[in-house]
Amino acid sequence: MDYKLVEIKKYLWAFPLIGGLISLISFFTPAAFFFYRYPTYRTEFYRWMLDFYVSLAFYDNGTETITTGLNTSLAGYISWICSILIIVLNLLIILSANKYRKGKTVSENNWLIFALITITTTIMWMIVKEIYTRNSFDHSFWGLLSPGFGIIGPFLGASLEIIGFFLLKRKLRTS
Repeated sequence: MDYKLVEIKKYLWAFPLIGGLISLISFFTPAAFFFYRYPTYRTEFYRWMLDFYVSLAFYDNGTETITTGLNTSLAGYISWICSILIIVLNLLIILSANKYRKGKTVSENNWLIFALITITTTIMWMIVKEIYTRNSFDHSFWGLLSPGFGIIGPFLGASLEIIGFFLLKRKLRTS
């Protein structure tokens, strides 16, 4: 067996492990946000993928208001389902990568399947937010808010998981 391929095998678990960690860490950061400055105050709004939101208003006279909440509409429940699915799948990927690191047999197809489900579920969350906002408030969610790491992280994490899968498949074919 080629020496370089042996080296790749030793560290292959890092791709899905880091990808799973990035996806999980993204849940602690806002998925969407906006900042707006009026002549007498500044507004900041943050929404997490779990559909928790924080709205901050800072007035020039020194007054501050903070509003927090959780969306309990159908869109909010769908957000929770999407989020829990992504969290569980990425925890399973992390456990699988750790098993692979220890030399145990794993189903490497799960890295690909779970990564694709993560991407699909994240896209579904984005679409649900857009539809809900258009129907409830008559404006575009993504036209008003900017994407944050909370929505970018699952895509980055899933990409690393997919890279790990393809490297593993390439490795298996060459050994």
